[in-house]
Amino acid sequence: MSINLKIISSKTGEVFREKCHSILFTSQSGEVEVLSGHIPLIANITENTNIVIKTEGGEQIAFLAASFGFFTFNCNECLISLTSCTRQQAPADQSTSQVKMKKAS
Repeated sequence: MSINLKIISSKTGEVFREKCHSILFTSQSGEVEVLSGHIPLIANITENTNIVIKTEGGEQIAFLAASFGFFTFNCNECLISLTSCTRQQAPADQSTSQVKMKKAS
């Protein structure tokens, strides 16, 4: 089973829409990974964090959330809403903090 993910930005509208296997991001409570079948979740996304998405095909895609945003998940439907974000290169098998450190180097 997959997650139907949509990322929207108030500056550019829909940024990304795809079925995926997992979503990894940093919330105000710490690092969170959501897989298909996860319990319903609402979380704040912290400023300047990476959102790492693993697609059904195994590709990893990362977005840098330049500002705060929110994450909602229910019944394998996920919406991430941000003020602005940019797509990044995601190294294989990296946590969000490792992606952030690599980008800063």
